[in-house]
Amino acid sequence: MYLQMKTWSFRNFGIVFIIFLLLILSVHLLAIKDQRDKQNEFSKELLAHAETVSTQLLNATDEAQKDNINSCDENSLDTIRKITHKYLYVYDLGVVENDAIVCTANWGRLPYPATLPMDFYRTNSGFLLYSMVSNIFPAALELDITRKNNVAAFTAYFAFQTFLDRNERFSFSIETVTDNHAFIYYQSPAQSVSWIDLSFVYDGVNTKLCSNIYGYCVHTFNHRFGLFYYNKSFVLFVFLIIFMFSFIISYAFRSYVYNKNSMEYRLRKAIFNEKLYMEYQPIISLKTSKIVGVESLVRWNDEVYGRVSPELFISIAEKINLYKYVAYQTATSSIEEMASVLKNRENFFLSINVSTYEITEENFLSDLKKKVTAEGFYAHQIKIEITEKIEVPLSMLSDFSNRARHHGFRVSLDDFGTGVSNLVWLTEINFDSIKIDRIFTQSLNDELKKCMVLSIMNLVSGLNKQLIFEGVENVDELDLIRACCDDTYVQGWYFFKSMPMLDLIKILNVESADTAAYE
Repeated sequence: MYLQMKTWSFRNFGIVFIIFLLLILSVHLLAIKDQRDKQNEFSKELLAHAETVSTQLLNATDEAQKDNINSCDENSLDTIRKITHKYLYVYDLGVVENDAIVCTANWGRLPYPATLPMDFYRTNSGFLLYSMVSNIFPAALELDITRKNNVAAFTAYFAFQTFLDRNERFSFSIETVTDNHAFIYYQSPAQSVSWIDLSFVYDGVNTKLCSNIYGYCVHTFNHRFGLFYYNKSFVLFVFLIIFMFSFIISYAFRSYVYNKNSMEYRLRKAIFNEKLYMEYQPIISLKTSKIVGVESLVRWNDEVYGRVSPELFISIAEKINLYKYVAYQTATSSIEEMASVLKNRENFFLSINVSTYEITEENFLSDLKKKVTAEGFYAHQIKIEITEKIEVPLSMLSDFSNRARHHGFRVSLDDFGTGVSNLVWLTEINFDSIKIDRIFTQSLNDELKKCMVLSIMNLVSGLNKQLIFEGVENVDELDLIRACCDDTYVQGWYFFKSMPMLDLIKILNVESADTAAYE
């Protein structure tokens, strides 16, 4: 027992662990997708803004070029001041002589020429781009410069400040298409602090979006991707929540598997998928030793539970309120399968067992009659077996029997002798035959029970009713029955077990062939 519990625990822990890993992976991938989407949206916004800034810088330098600004006289300074004032992201415009800024719109003529750095990037259109240039103005400013010939435009220091102030948890840059010049580079503090290194698994969530107007691209870099994008406390909280959900899902999964494998669930599925099937046990005439009829018996062979006892699954069907489907399926299937035999043998009969539902269902007998008529054989070839186990008032049983006979069906009292009200049945129920329960059949060597059976036989013979012994399993029982009454029917494993319809037809064909040969 301990070993089984231990195995069960390990098995369930394994399920929890697998679910935990799958959930972690799912959340991790969703986080990566969300981060990539966020970086793409950020890139679009930053690129659109960068194009606006670039357009203003280029327009400012072009206007100054068109106005032939090449000196620092007052007219030239007034002109570049007006141009500068038009563009929000142009901090200043300056005049260049011998690679040095000599005057600007904001500062006028400088005390001394400010030499431009030798480190710059030349675009295909002839612009020279300088990054973070200082020592140009008396104030401590570091500005990007866009130069065309002798005009230099200074990018406003606040041009990209709103993007820098967001403190995104990923890094970003604006670089030329060839990646050999960076206009802006922002290193996120979150990227520089890592509590787990996953670079050996995945390079990170990196995006690149290039301009269709200018020769630069916006890059975003996220090496702390997925769950590790967030701080330790948040990640540990997520792990705890996922671990709890893993237990819940594992429990739900085990419950689902248990319910799926429960007999009630599988029976419900079998009923609706029409997996119940019929077998037929022959009934023999002692006088002729021929098969005169069969009793239809419902069967269920399940993949999990194997061959399930009819008493068990019928009681379950009644418990879960599905017996009505069983009743109609079994009656319909047995009539359809046996129709060819019944049409070719007018004296052959099919016994159908009924329960409380069939007796209390007002339309059952009329539906049964319609089915028999549709199949083209006689109603008297259907024998309805009523057992004393049915818990309905005697008056209702009597009414059902009368209605059944009115439709042309025959009625048999099944399991006779096992209850306390059988003698009352004989006087109150309109019937055609009686089936002696196997308890008496298998106890004919007991003098007391034998006397009871003989009394029943005498009583029934006086009523001119057919007697059927069920449960005959050996020759001794058969001989005792034959000695008591040879004009009776018998049924049991000594002759045949229940069998599928095709096997029954083979036996009937052999029997017919033997009869024809004898004649």
